[in-house]
Amino acid sequence: MLLDPTTFESLAQQSSGDKDAVKAATKGMPTLPADCAMQPIPPERDQILISFGLTNRDLDFMGDDQRAMVNEVVDRVLAVRSLA
Repeated sequence: MLLDPTTFESLAQQSSGDKDAVKAATKGMPTLPADCAMQPIPPERDQILISFGLTNRDLDFMGDDQRAMVNEVVDRVLAVRSLA
C-alpha cells in the first residue's frame, strides 16, 4: 500500500501542504502495474502472514498451538481465495 504512488503523494501532501514539492519529490517513482481481472494472482503464504503483521520468523517463536492456529487461518484464506 505504501508503495502505491498515490498513497505516497497524499501522505506527503498532508504532511508538507505544498503540492509542487510533493510532485517534485515523487517524480520518477515507479508506478504499480495495472490490475488485470482476467489473470488474478493468488496471494502467497508470506503475503498473507505479512497482512496479519507476522513473518515466518515470528512463527519460529510461537508455541505449537499458536503456530497451528496461524497455519489453519492461512490455509483457510488460501482455500477461500482459490474458490473465488
